[in-house]
Amino acid sequence: MNNTNKLQVSAFDLDGTLLTSQKELLSSTIQALRHLKQIGVRIVLASGRHPNGIWPVAESLSLTGTDSYLLGFNGGAIVSLKTGKRIYDQPMDPETAWAVADVALTLGLSPVTYTESELLCLDERDPYVQFEASLNGLPVRRIPSFREEVCFPVNKVLVVGNPKQIANGGESGLRKAMGASCTVSPSAPYFLEVMPRGIDKASGLKQLLSLLGLTRENLAAFGDGMNDRPMLEYAAVGVAMENGAPALKAAADLVTKSCDEHGIALAVKQLWNT
Repeated sequence: MNNTNKLQVSAFDLDGTLLTSQKELLSSTIQALRHLKQIGVRIVLASGRHPNGIWPVAESLSLTGTDSYLLGFNGGAIVSLKTGKRIYDQPMDPETAWAVADVALTLGLSPVTYTESELLCLDERDPYVQFEASLNGLPVRRIPSFREEVCFPVNKVLVVGNPKQIANGGESGLRKAMGASCTVSPSAPYFLEVMPRGIDKASGLKQLLSLLGLTRENLAAFGDGMNDRPMLEYAAVGVAMENGAPALKAAADLVTKSCDEHGIALAVKQLWNT
């Protein structure tokens, strides 16, 4: 394994990684990240969520006002927790968002996108839409169509639907139709993250490391979902949670205990010899 003394940045997925299956922070996780701050390791909260949905977790971890960062929209935006401002933004054009929405609807799935302060959807009653809104703390606004309302660049289109529909042709159909212009990545059995081509958590972290004057050799990354795989493979040390996807665990340098079994604290102790 790589020399962990070089690990100056640690990137953590939220759901199923930093947060338990009940969307809570264990006290052991809070203590582990507090220790990383104390020894000078920069912390990045890397999620598919809207930045608004990451900010409360940052506050719970006392990261606001510090030299830490949010990586939102699966790598499409970076926010400084010291200033609260976006320092990197890579949206998709509205025409591409329209195309994603059209394909999703033909597959029996539902497209969702975002403004700075709202979640836009075609069916506000969809339980997966409501769940996404609750994760991000955003009000839901129903729109008649993407073509009529989405006339501005967006960071991500989230395609939601029944897990069986997604597994039985939904994901593959979306990839076939949009793979030339978009990155399609599952973050949960009911969520497909669709970003501009080439945008994922690894690309966002590469941008951040460049801004910090660091390289991938300085990065450790922690995750549980297949949308975390790019950053785990990019990082010098990639850590998968025991509750993670089997293919992710196979690709990781280290597999730690689950998010409900103090996995973050145990991995931090192992990597930074604490």
